[in-house]
Amino acid sequence: MPNNYLPFDPMTVPLQGTNLIEASAGTGKTYSIALLVVRLVVQQQVPIEQILMVTFTKAAVAELEERIRRFVRAACHAAEQNEFGDSDIDRIVSGAVAQEGHAAVLRRLRKAVLFLDETSVLTIHGFCQRALSEFAFETGQIFGSEPLLDISGILEDAVNVFWRREITTLPEGALRHIRAHISRSLLLEMVKAHLEGKQILACQGIDPDLLPDMAAWSATADESARLLEEADAAMLACLEANWATFIARCEADKTANKNFRDEMTGPADVFATVKAKIASTKYLARVFEELVPMCADAARIAGEREAHLVTLLTALLARALRDVAGAVRAYKQRHNLLAFDDMISGLNEALMSGARRDELVAALRRKYKAVFIDEFQDTDRQQYEIFDAAFGAGTLLFYIGDPKQSIYGWRKADIFTYFKARADVQHRYTMNRNFRSNRRLIEAMNLFFLPQQGFDTFAFASGAESIDYMPVEAPVDGDKPYLHKDGAPDVPISFSNLPKKEDIQQSLCAQVEELLYSGRYSIAEEGRPRPVRNSDIGILVRGNRDGRQIKELLARRGIAAVTISEDKVLRSGEARSLRYILQAIEHPAPAEISRALLCTELTGIDRTLLLQLSEEKVAGMFRQYNAVWEQDGIYAALMQLMADFGTRERLLKAENGERILTNLTQAIELAHKYQSTRQCTLLELLGWLQRVSEGLEVEGDDYEQRIENDEDAVKIVTIHKSKGLQYPIVMAPTLDFDKDPAHIKTATFREPATGDYIFAHKSQLSEEQRNWLREQTEQENRRLLYVAITRAALKCFVYRHTYYKNSTLAVFQNALVAADATLIELLPAPLLPEARQAPPPETEEGVAHRKAARFDLLDANWRRMSYTALSAAPHAAPKPPATVASGSAYDEFVFRELPRGSHAGNLLHFLFEHIHFTDDSRWDRVIGEAARRFFPLQAAEYAPLLRQLLQEVLRARIVIGGDSFSMSAVPLGRRIHELEFDFPVAAFLPAALAALGNGEMELYTRDLPRIQGMMNGKVDLFFEHGGKYYVLDWKSNYLGDRLADYHPDGLGAVMSAHNYHLQYLLYTAAACRYLAQRLGSFDYETQFGGVIYLFVRGVRAGQEHGVFTARPSRGQLAALEELFRGAPAGDGISLLQ
Repeated sequence: MPNNYLPFDPMTVPLQGTNLIEASAGTGKTYSIALLVVRLVVQQQVPIEQILMVTFTKAAVAELEERIRRFVRAACHAAEQNEFGDSDIDRIVSGAVAQEGHAAVLRRLRKAVLFLDETSVLTIHGFCQRALSEFAFETGQIFGSEPLLDISGILEDAVNVFWRREITTLPEGALRHIRAHISRSLLLEMVKAHLEGKQILACQGIDPDLLPDMAAWSATADESARLLEEADAAMLACLEANWATFIARCEADKTANKNFRDEMTGPADVFATVKAKIASTKYLARVFEELVPMCADAARIAGEREAHLVTLLTALLARALRDVAGAVRAYKQRHNLLAFDDMISGLNEALMSGARRDELVAALRRKYKAVFIDEFQDTDRQQYEIFDAAFGAGTLLFYIGDPKQSIYGWRKADIFTYFKARADVQHRYTMNRNFRSNRRLIEAMNLFFLPQQGFDTFAFASGAESIDYMPVEAPVDGDKPYLHKDGAPDVPISFSNLPKKEDIQQSLCAQVEELLYSGRYSIAEEGRPRPVRNSDIGILVRGNRDGRQIKELLARRGIAAVTISEDKVLRSGEARSLRYILQAIEHPAPAEISRALLCTELTGIDRTLLLQLSEEKVAGMFRQYNAVWEQDGIYAALMQLMADFGTRERLLKAENGERILTNLTQAIELAHKYQSTRQCTLLELLGWLQRVSEGLEVEGDDYEQRIENDEDAVKIVTIHKSKGLQYPIVMAPTLDFDKDPAHIKTATFREPATGDYIFAHKSQLSEEQRNWLREQTEQENRRLLYVAITRAALKCFVYRHTYYKNSTLAVFQNALVAADATLIELLPAPLLPEARQAPPPETEEGVAHRKAARFDLLDANWRRMSYTALSAAPHAAPKPPATVASGSAYDEFVFRELPRGSHAGNLLHFLFEHIHFTDDSRWDRVIGEAARRFFPLQAAEYAPLLRQLLQEVLRARIVIGGDSFSMSAVPLGRRIHELEFDFPVAAFLPAALAALGNGEMELYTRDLPRIQGMMNGKVDLFFEHGGKYYVLDWKSNYLGDRLADYHPDGLGAVMSAHNYHLQYLLYTAAACRYLAQRLGSFDYETQFGGVIYLFVRGVRAGQEHGVFTARPSRGQLAALEELFRGAPAGDGISLLQ
């Protein structure tokens, strides 16, 4: 036992001072804490409401609170009966009765039971929030602060604002060079780490206000790119010229022939591999000798280029950290919100340096006379400073934890903080009697973790502080059950060494099958054997993907299993299905509905059944879901859809149906919660779901996949999730941890000198920093291994991937060469007869469920064309005159303050797509959301201006073809926004389109070769009014600061300058094809009204400023159809709405 440690006994430990209890796995930590609470109440007369217990998860809070309630009630019951047995609780109560008398003890316990609801069992965040709220004056907090459970939405908005302001405005040349190295998701990850208190290595010492000169920077970047392209071309030419020589050398070289000859299918096929690995792979250097100096030169150029790119990237990142973090802080301050990290940092600051620090400490010590900090190994420096400053003197304080189970380094759980507390406390104790596992497994675990004298179990040999493995003991009285094999106790730990991951998974599943069905295994309980049940088995995996793969393999063998993971449900296939359904509800058109029906688990419809359904009937159902959504919200709409299609009943009969149904239900609940909380539109909800699926971080247990069924099923759980749990039989297939995995590009490590946590891309690390990272990763890997093995109560199966010679698991197995084979054995993979494999459960006839599909176009040469792809840059558009605005607040807004570019375009689309043109009383919600979304810092100021913009545009006078009207007369039911079209086009020369123009309508096309494929595009608005159909496009172009700049007489030149004539000619052709298809008989002259372009900045109510109208001639359309011949109107057109 280490120096200065005493064995811990909850019945006798002195209740005084500051204490640290080092509790090994399975030693009864929760039991001991609850017993100490009973002692405090009974022996020390501490009121139950003055005892604080802090732990780190809600589940741990619930478990600890339940145990304390049970123990206090049991103590009260014993006092009421005044009859005592030999249990620990009875001995505590009887001892107090003997000293103080029955009446006093009973009164004290009855009061404790009465005040059980006042017991303070809290998470760390819960404690900090309560302290900040209850002692707002002493902590300097604003009264009434609200907790912010999920910061991701605010963070994403702030990153988007930064992206639009700083990234999209960079010169095109600079963007071209950095676009592969910077993304919104990267900025989100970096800023999130920064807000969590981590240092960002790339930004240390970088001034966010200093960006390089863009012209000079781009010129240097262009030159380095050119040099790199030349070096690559020279290397490829060398490969091609000497290919026969290289093949001959490869075949003559034994190592190269074995490892690389099969790869040599052509120079281009091996180029990337040779270039990347020739410097580190000797046989490649021998085979491709001529390329060695060329590759070295290319590497030098690439390094110089990367260093040059970093000068701009780091400056942008530093600016993002400052601006985005500042915007998030400002938002929280404006709305009086506290995120989890704010609660901890706020209380820490108040206790460490606050103006009323002494008053706060006194208040906390008056409130709490005894404090227990459970799972203390997961504490970080700030948290420890809180407890030490508040309760380090004058309060009974217990830290309870196990440094061997500190596995949350990525969350800043700091083992070195644990070491500091270990040195600071007055008393140190150990708990090393294991009540979880049987005696033989305890002996095997001791051998596994300490296979040799002086073995460095937790890889701290080089440090001043260390974690030592102390052999644990079995209980003195009694023993736990055993797993029996062929009538005798099985070996406690079994190794299986296999060369492939697939072999390990198959072997594991075969072993599970043998445990359950072979008749060779049983569990001896109270001397009577029983068969092994599914629920006796826990499979511990490192990642969720491994868990899913193993579950699928078990399902093929008819073995029920459930997953307990940290997977985000909104990134599951079921969430993708939900997005397809919501898209169809938002826009109930044939294409969206067909995709939703065919590609999701909700409907169970296959292609054959789809063809039998009435298109109009199904469209009517989705229109009804849309109406239900408008009236009652998304949850009601989706519940109706699931009832209509019998989703629940069908999935419960399907293979893996419970998992699918659980994910669907959870995703629907989260969508409903987001919509009701944010009061957002369906399009905004879809956008959020899409962003989460692409990596937007969402915080909280609500987003983790729920367990689908907790009945008799094998449990598949990640090692991190398994902490605190136990299983009779543990199977561990993924313990081959690597200290420096190549596929992980970013990392967090602790800088020893400062104790700061550093977040960085691994390529930026110095060799010293890389060594720190490897050492700290290996230390945590060892602790993960400990957590996994110690979950077992009866037996542990360990699988080693023999490819990984230096893995964490390999270190332990290699040290076990002379181990006692009755405790730890090496097994071959079990093999079972094929007939013993249970068939998969039968499903309903037809399609039981379908996974949401991803679609990819296989033939890249078959082109998808659009106006943008065909259009050439015409002559330069005239520059807007430099004038002053007319003076009104609205003119100042549209001419000067409304941003130019895509930001304004997105704003217009959002507004016009979500409002009722005919009823301005229903605009407020949409306007408010638009203002918050596009002008987050000026929402209140711009909301009335956005309302005026809508009024001006929708009441403007539109004169076309002898008809006059305003858009305020077009009801919602006669509008289709974002009408997408695809129609086939035979081979043609794009330049031929220019011949369709005339004196008033100039067309410009790119000089492309003959192409064919599908013509694609989206019409901003397609609507019907007065029996005629129109195409409308919203334009945010800035033409000047005066209304005269938007006069109808001058808009023709603007249309030509931007080549919009070509755009509306193509859109008119698509609209006519669509109408011919939908109406059956369509007459262009009487039923097509024309095209309308609204240059919104200059549009005014009752006027024609900013309004351009046109109607292509029938001859032009006929000529266009002739050009696209092979696709006559109405034939084979797929139009997506």
